[in-house]
Amino acid sequence: MAAFYNDHEKYYQEISFGETAWTYDQAYLRIREQVRISGSVLEVGCGRASILQYERELVPRYTGLDFSPELLAENAARHSPAQFFALNQNGRFPVPSETYDLVFSVYVLEHTVFPAQFLDECLRVLKPTGKLIIYCPNFLGRGWVTSQRVGFSGLSVRQKLKGWKWIDAFVSTWDRAVRIPTACLQARKQAERRPQFLINLAPTCFVDPFLPDRDATYLTYAPEIVAHVGSRATLHPESRIRNSDLKYYLAFTKV
Repeated sequence: MAAFYNDHEKYYQEISFGETAWTYDQAYLRIREQVRISGSVLEVGCGRASILQYERELVPRYTGLDFSPELLAENAARHSPAQFFALNQNGRFPVPSETYDLVFSVYVLEHTVFPAQFLDECLRVLKPTGKLIIYCPNFLGRGWVTSQRVGFSGLSVRQKLKGWKWIDAFVSTWDRAVRIPTACLQARKQAERRPQFLINLAPTCFVDPFLPDRDATYLTYAPEIVAHVGSRATLHPESRIRNSDLKYYLAFTKV
């Protein structure tokens, strides 16, 4: 996955559609409120660092991490004196421990291959009493994973029906309505006993044209995230962890 994010020429252009969410999405707006009252800020998986378009006063206090050195060089030229560092494949963030007052990631955790290690690193670089914010889809809770193959091809059910691919359309419907939700239910039961951090080892981004979250790997589930963080950080009441939620907004304060 590191190679995919580093070498995929159009990836960061294809996900840039979400940049305007900083102006209306309630979770994004909450993060903007937090960066205004925080000292040093780290964004993990910063992409184009689009928050800096809307929070210019954050620039001197901001550090961004991502995979593409070319993208990070562009960010550094556009947002000086903000700092940008490339992630490597050993899983350790290239910044010192207990450095930041706020660490946040937006739609990143679901793309990690080692989510437990990702959370550990977020806590490592966070100062005591610092705040960690994770915003991600609710895959396992809702019983659906966007990077999971349904049917025999990457087409939608409607496209399969129009193309007279009846069996493919039937299997796709079965997968979405029965097979995947049932597997997710069983996985949730296991995760409630102890964190599982289940990974999709074959995301469809490798075989289908790119669409958002076809590159998702971790089957995100808030209860196991909270359980893994454990006594190292306190979950804020503002967090949303219900299975009916489309997305999770998780806010922690490091103990």
